[in-house]
Amino acid sequence: MNCKVITLLLFIIHVVFCIDPGMQRAIDYLRRPLPPTRPIIDIILSGKFDNLQQNAFRLNRIRSRLGKAWEFVLTDFGFTLVNNVIDLINQNRSIAIELKNSWRTDNSKSKKCVFDQLKQFKRNNPHYTVVHGAINYKTQNPGKDEIKENIRFMYGDVFLNYIFGNRKNYGINTLRTAFGSEDKV
Repeated sequence: MNCKVITLLLFIIHVVFCIDPGMQRAIDYLRRPLPPTRPIIDIILSGKFDNLQQNAFRLNRIRSRLGKAWEFVLTDFGFTLVNNVIDLINQNRSIAIELKNSWRTDNSKSKKCVFDQLKQFKRNNPHYTVVHGAINYKTQNPGKDEIKENIRFMYGDVFLNYIFGNRKNYGINTLRTAFGSEDKV
């Protein structure tokens, strides 16, 4: 084969089969085995709902991992993991994000604490757009976008489109591959 054809084939293989490093890290993280479920320690429930407990435990662990996996994915879009007052910063776009997997992840006390930390970050970094963003929202489309005390609250598709643009579906579909067709986690 001619050298140009081989180079072109290698480039196509790279484009088709290469996954961005943050996305690969997210997939690897989601595929790690879950720890064993601890037995129910309740004199009424013990032995009655063990199968429900195991499924509930697994689902909670998977949801928790999804939040971290999304953080890894955002590193492919110019964000840096901070995990201080905020989760991610994109210096080129001047965006700081507190990222949640769901809009209802935190209880009210935790939300107030996070909101206060975001306001403080905004005061110290007025040129940044500070976002409290959540991947999932209570409705599918379009999500939510509102500003409260200079903090932008974005949930669902509105947030995903803001961050990923036209690569939103790529990110979602690629992360779904972490679970495979048999949903083994």
